[in-house]
Amino acid sequence: MSISNINISLLSLLILFSSLIEGGTTYLPVTIIRVITLILFSFFLYGLFEKGSLRLRRTNFDFLIFLFFLISITSIFLSSYKNITIQWVISILNYILIFYLTLNTVRGKDDERVIIGALLAILIFQSIYGICQYLILGLGRASGTFFNPNFYGTYLAGIMLLILSVLLPSRVEKDFFTLSHISFTIPNENRLEKIFFSKFSLWFFFILAFIAVIFSKSRGAILSFLAGLILILSLLYKLNRRGIFILVAVILLLLLIPNPLKTRIVNLPGSDIYAFSRFPIWKSSISVISENPFGIGLGMYKYYYPKYNFSVKEALSYYGKKADTAHCEYLQILAELGIGGIIIFFLGLFFFYRKGFNIIKGSEPVFEKGLNTGLMGGITGFLFQAFFDSTFHEPAIVILIVVFSGLFMRKLNLFFGEIKFLSKRKLLFLSFTVLLAVLGIIFVSRFYFGYYFFVKGKDSLKNRNYIEAERSLKKAIFFNPADPSYYDLKANIL
Repeated sequence: MSISNINISLLSLLILFSSLIEGGTTYLPVTIIRVITLILFSFFLYGLFEKGSLRLRRTNFDFLIFLFFLISITSIFLSSYKNITIQWVISILNYILIFYLTLNTVRGKDDERVIIGALLAILIFQSIYGICQYLILGLGRASGTFFNPNFYGTYLAGIMLLILSVLLPSRVEKDFFTLSHISFTIPNENRLEKIFFSKFSLWFFFILAFIAVIFSKSRGAILSFLAGLILILSLLYKLNRRGIFILVAVILLLLLIPNPLKTRIVNLPGSDIYAFSRFPIWKSSISVISENPFGIGLGMYKYYYPKYNFSVKEALSYYGKKADTAHCEYLQILAELGIGGIIIFFLGLFFFYRKGFNIIKGSEPVFEKGLNTGLMGGITGFLFQAFFDSTFHEPAIVILIVVFSGLFMRKLNLFFGEIKFLSKRKLLFLSFTVLLAVLGIIFVSRFYFGYYFFVKGKDSLKNRNYIEAERSLKKAIFFNPADPSYYDLKANIL
């Protein structure tokens, strides 16, 4: 297997794995995601050094990405708990790496087919799992392998928009069981793969995912889907009669046909006293921002929030509602990274969409335009959901955003200047690659091992095994000496 194929396999693995354990939010999956990214980065560098030249794709907003990362680093100095902020800085760096690796490792339509195949595979698995949770296991809301049904529904909605955008422009007269409208080259002997990418299969996958989203009962997921759908219809049909018909049909389908999501929305005010708590959370967030215009540091929102908490008179505890996030990622960025952070973020989005519209305008043939529109539609859905939820706190969703963005922005065909390596220095560069990978894996893994021994020590302390508890906590502190909670628990033994 060539280095290029290994890179695409690792990128596909990243997509497949990221959502499988609690949506990728706990220490173990986050660590594995970082390790896979580092291995992918190492293979990518190895391929460049082996070739003897370095020519990287770029975008029209690289400088803004660099500035945003720089502001994230400077927020460490404003943070009250620097260890948590450093963790978030590492996460941002990891996402930036995945974006540029997608931009540079996907070479053409064959690689796109593999990535889209991985997206379809995870969509099928998550949809079937969520439907089984609701219909067979009797859960109130489908959530797949995610801990939050809203994230689950939003994740599926993003991939659904990509599928729908590829299907809508296809011509009606084409054979329903072929992929003749799709510009993937698949050998005739690969009949299963041809069926997998056929219009019939894609429509089936879409309907399956749509049912799963309904069973998730997520208002935000449906709103994000509609936001992405409006953009797609505007770009493909300029909201002509066909586009308006599709939009109205989807809305009527949700409003008129009895379904769990409609029932939840109708019964919501009487069944959940916190149903409309986002408004006071946003108001409290504005108070945090007004007192800290330069930011409080990444990951610090939940520690500042109690000072600005609001009362809920219907609750047993007036101030029992605790918000770990602002439930609006743009307010959260403003609170944690300050005015500079949010300005840079929105400038990046402006340049992204400005170039994105140009890419779609110049896309040929029909499939290429549909694919590019679907990528932008999926990203738009995720960004819209971020107005109402903690979308950027869900690793699986953020990875979809950066992979979609990388696949989309590679169509710009912009490159940095080529750098050539001397043949006699190849061994030096390859040695550097291996060393960088090993050091990086050790660095990101130590956070997980610190947490692992912390939990082990906590359990031992609960069971009054003080010797084992102290031994485990010493190991936890060794792996991550910057986490104050480890020292607090160790003090309980003494």
